[in-house]
Amino acid sequence: MNSAGSIGTGVFVGFVLALILFALVMNVAADVTRENLNNATNTDYTLLKYDYEISKSNYFESLVYYNEAKAEWLVSRQKYLENKNDENYEIFIKSTKKFTLNIAVVLENYNEMLKKRVLSDDSFDDITRNEQISRIDTLLDKIRDIKKQLNETTKSQLTIETLKNLSRELQETYAHSQHIRGMIVTILLKNKMKIVLTDLVNDSLKMNENIAQLKASGHNTTEMEKKLCKLNEMLNQSYANYQKCVNLMNLSTSESLVEAEDLFKNTYKSLYLTKSELLDIYNSIPGEWISNLESANSTYVTKGDGKAVINIDKTDNADIKIYVVGSVTLKGDISSAEISLKNLKEIESGEGKAYGGEGNIEITGKDLIIEVSGKDINIAIAGNGNATLTGTGTQKACDKGLCNTLLWEGKNIKFSK
Repeated sequence: MNSAGSIGTGVFVGFVLALILFALVMNVAADVTRENLNNATNTDYTLLKYDYEISKSNYFESLVYYNEAKAEWLVSRQKYLENKNDENYEIFIKSTKKFTLNIAVVLENYNEMLKKRVLSDDSFDDITRNEQISRIDTLLDKIRDIKKQLNETTKSQLTIETLKNLSRELQETYAHSQHIRGMIVTILLKNKMKIVLTDLVNDSLKMNENIAQLKASGHNTTEMEKKLCKLNEMLNQSYANYQKCVNLMNLSTSESLVEAEDLFKNTYKSLYLTKSELLDIYNSIPGEWISNLESANSTYVTKGDGKAVINIDKTDNADIKIYVVGSVTLKGDISSAEISLKNLKEIESGEGKAYGGEGNIEITGKDLIIEVSGKDINIAIAGNGNATLTGTGTQKACDKGLCNTLLWEGKNIKFSK
């Protein structure tokens, strides 16, 4: 019993290490959550997503059994340490085998989940995807071989030394799995960060244009320009971090992958702050600038779904071009209005002239009230009057080449030729 007891002490240390390592496995679920799937048909997309969700569910289910086996093993170990008799030794050996087998099952499901993640995400090119799948399959073969040895080893053949060796192999396999996980997670983060950076750069360029238009209209934009300059510096730093992450990924060591992952995540925090600051600058643009443009020498353009009521002053002719899926009703003084229909047809109406269908209508007249209802409404106006818009969409006002676009919010808009 002394020999078995001394060897048992060694395996205790080995399994405690395994427990510490496996505590890290739980982080995978949080790291691997984005559901962009491979470039495929909708059916393939659904199947790949379903396969990944099933593999993730299997992994978490196996963790439950692993924890149960771990608790049982800890109890049997404690009893054996307190009283090293044959009965406690047999119980300890049995629970150790069960615990080792559960570790193997968790590792198998863990790698299956990683494999499905690689298959179900378009962040991977074909070469990288095949390379990662090949590495995972190699680990799966080794894990399944260990499971086979455990299941086929008889009670008389089972020793602490055998379990200790199998435990060591599983620990080595887990270390390889963690390296693969590092590659997969950083590839996903790299792709996501590239998208976020590109969007923010575009937003910054648009904001620069808005500030330039505001400045040209006579407003003091000094404070906004300072803020935007600071945000652009933050974007430059984020891009530099992105390049550093890529370089760390290319080193492909366990240490460099951990460093890249941490830097990716910290940079995201900065990017979210940048986005928030950009929104603050946008919200600080004074509304009177838009009103000035709308009441200036301009052309007014709207596009959206809902209803537009347009009043045209009788002091001037107005050229209105409307594309609508729905209907257009003319009220007011329509006796001298010039109307040109393209695909639209006159329909019955209780008041005024009404036209419906899907197409275009061009109207020139004085003192007109034009009501447009439907979806995909697109209106271009040159004249004097106002418009009230309800529904969803965008509106744009331009003055001397400077334009601004806002949401179609239902407010009354003035325009002039």
